[in-house]
Amino acid sequence: TNVAGTSAKANTLEGIHIGATNSNLTITENVISGNTNNGILVDNNVAGTNTISGNKIGFNATAAATFKNGIHAIKFDGATTNFTVSGNEIGGHTEDAIEVLNSQNVTFSGNFIGTNATGTTAFANTKNGIHLGAGSGDITINNANVISGNGENGISIDVSLTGTNTITGNTIGLNLAKDVIKIQNNGFSA
Repeated sequence: TNVAGTSAKANTLEGIHIGATNSNLTITENVISGNTNNGILVDNNVAGTNTISGNKIGFNATAAATFKNGIHAIKFDGATTNFTVSGNEIGGHTEDAIEVLNSQNVTFSGNFIGTNATGTTAFANTKNGIHLGAGSGDITINNANVISGNGENGISIDVSLTGTNTITGNTIGLNLAKDVIKIQNNGFSA
C-alpha cells in the first residue's frame, strides 16, 4: 500500500518473502496488502521462535476495506518452522487465506480470518480460511481464532497430516459472539 495504507501499491511478487535460512523472526503490526502474489511467503527452514502477529493482511490501514494480495495472505511451503501466527486480521484473498504445504510446527491463535477484527462483518477469502495440505504436520489451530465468511471451508484438511495436530476453541462460521447471527463458511472439510 501507500504510506497511509489507503491505496494499493503492489510489489511484483510477495509482500514479505522468507526464502533463506533464518531464525527468531518477528513480523508484527504491518499492513501487508495489495501485493501481486502472497502477502507473506515462508519457503525455507526457520529456526528458533518466530512470530507473525498483529498484522492487517489484505486490508487497508483501518481494516475498513480490502486490498487483496493476489494469491494467499500467508503461505508456508517446504518450511520446517516454529511459527506462531496470532492476532492478525486476514481478508479478501483470491485463494485460501492461509495455505500450509510441506511444513511443520505452526500454531494459529486469535486470528480473524474472513472477518473484521470485531468478528461481526465478513471480508471473505474466496476459498478456504486455512488449508492444510500435503507434507504438513504438528499444526495447532486454537485459542479463539474466528474463521468465518470464507467462500469454501473454514478449515480444509485434504491429506493425512503427520505428528500431533489440534483444532480446538475456535469460532468457525459464526460471529465472535457465537450468537444466532451467522457469518457462514461453506463448510468444514477433513
